[in-house]
Amino acid sequence: MLFQLSDSSKTVIQQLVEKSDFDLLKKRLSELGDTCQELLHLSADGYSDREIAAKMEYKTADVVKTSRLRCLDRLRQLYKRT
Repeated sequence: MLFQLSDSSKTVIQQLVEKSDFDLLKKRLSELGDTCQELLHLSADGYSDREIAAKMEYKTADVVKTSRLRCLDRLRQLYKRT
């Protein structure tokens, strides 16, 4: 059905889908808790594991990596609920 719509209609629909996806992501992130949210935001903003470790007072960059992977796994599990 989407392929039958005009380009402008497709754009509007795509924007609505993207907003819906973004809203769901924000909701799921809020369910993770503050620590995971901060860690994932810093990672997404381009901070290195070493920088995140210093900023969030983790012992090592390896702990940050492991924590990030656990947070991402929890986020995936939250998405599966939907």
